[in-house]
Amino acid sequence: MGTGTCTVSLAAVFIFLFVVQVAYGQGSKEKNKNDINIAQATLQDSLAIYNNAKSVQDFYEKSGQYIKTSESRIKSDDLDKIHAGNDKKYEEVLRTINNERYTPQGKRKIRPEEYRVNIDRYKYKQRELSDYVLNTDAPMQLFDRRIAPQLLVDYTMSGNPLNPINDDDVDFKMYDPIAVKPYSMLTPDEKAARAAKYPAIVQPDTKPAPAPMEKVVKDKAPQKAPEKVVTSKAPQQTNEKAAETDFIIAGPVPDSVRFKRFKSKKEAEEYIKNLPVKGEGE
Repeated sequence: MGTGTCTVSLAAVFIFLFVVQVAYGQGSKEKNKNDINIAQATLQDSLAIYNNAKSVQDFYEKSGQYIKTSESRIKSDDLDKIHAGNDKKYEEVLRTINNERYTPQGKRKIRPEEYRVNIDRYKYKQRELSDYVLNTDAPMQLFDRRIAPQLLVDYTMSGNPLNPINDDDVDFKMYDPIAVKPYSMLTPDEKAARAAKYPAIVQPDTKPAPAPMEKVVKDKAPQKAPEKVVTSKAPQQTNEKAAETDFIIAGPVPDSVRFKRFKSKKEAEEYIKNLPVKGEGE
């Protein structure tokens, strides 16, 4: 009987542990699955995206090598879908990594890291979607899986027959610098430009900061000084009044005179002067 009871108890314990383990395991998997959506991009992340987007834009638009042929807005705001397109292109490049491509150094095989560099779980750098010709001298576009790019752009090499990448046609998803630049760093003109181009982007609270409010309070503080001056005059008036009525005679005079009060010192002196001398009139 004792052995049977022990066997049943052990079985119950194993079942309990199994249920707990399964439940805990499912919870952990679910947590890991959604982990990527938990960490929010910081101001520093946005600044890194902005600096890179500006350098990429300057290279293609200010170096004199390329002409922008098209620019369109990416309509989707689905981060997973947008970045999945880049991931799919990278997988395609890896499958064809042994194919030769045109580069500034001539036609050759490229290394995987020349097309894409994975930085961490969120950030990676990647080149254009058209990979038959690759300008490996151009800066790579930095992407952050928590931030959606706004534009799809196309640039064409302006024309140099001696350049091995003369036929380069570049198209890639791009962050618009005016859209990703931290709001606190925007100039008044840039704020107006962003509001006009991207009205859907949430703007920070523009209410007056606490500092100016504290300054107003401090500015008002000195105004209380006159109130103190007025208040301080009351005791002075009381003291002056007391001085007019508190003169008494302290000397060898009868008590009836000693404690007599006068309105002024002059009055007391006149009274003393007119006191009869002892012995006179006696």
